[in-house]
Amino acid sequence: MTREPQYREQIDLLLGTVSPEKVDNLCHLITEKKISPSSTAVDFKMHTTLTSNQIRVVQELLQIMPDAKILPFCIKTIQEIHNMKKQGNTRLVWTSPIFDQRSNNTWDTMLSMIRSAKKSILIIGYALWEAGDIIDELSKASSNGCEIKFILENGKKYKKIILNNWHSSRRPQIFSYSTKKANSLLHAKAIISDNTEILITSANLTKNAIESNVELGIFHDDKNLSKQVTEMFDALIAEGYAKEV
Repeated sequence: MTREPQYREQIDLLLGTVSPEKVDNLCHLITEKKISPSSTAVDFKMHTTLTSNQIRVVQELLQIMPDAKILPFCIKTIQEIHNMKKQGNTRLVWTSPIFDQRSNNTWDTMLSMIRSAKKSILIIGYALWEAGDIIDELSKASSNGCEIKFILENGKKYKKIILNNWHSSRRPQIFSYSTKKANSLLHAKAIISDNTEILITSANLTKNAIESNVELGIFHDDKNLSKQVTEMFDALIAEGYAKEV
């Protein structure tokens, strides 16, 4: 999977924790050179109400950017991308060798959902391998306070892959589908973020599904639908059809 520039991840983190008003003020301060690569935490406290962690992120951005003057432009551009992605409740999502401007990319959508999550992420899937980048992003979300839950067709099989790529001290919950009924599989694939956003997709959590297959899905920004699907899979756990491993 293609990794994005280092600054993109930092700006995503910043935009996920700082209000639009504070972002505008920060960009103005950088443009006016009241905040610069040499600014200390004390300087930030004088001009902003950012937290210590937010200040650290901005300081890192100012150091890694080739020219501090372009940082406000980068922040505002990525902020606009975030806003565009939030417009409309439903979007087509696919993996394909061709580009279609009417749809979003599967990996980009998953990444956006994971990075924007504040409380919980539910991963429902059939297969999982060569998915180190996804698991890495999920473990970062876990470190930031998100509860991560996997419900998989064969949780026992994929538990080792998940934990070998897990860098957070907060371990995820991993459930495995379990039924005595012959020929019954958990074949659904979905991601639910904060019980407010859901991606239902044909794509497994595999390198091929995200990079090279043709996969199709629907992203929906809807609390009621997201909560309903979560409750359906919670019922599988409650009734013993999915067991923690």
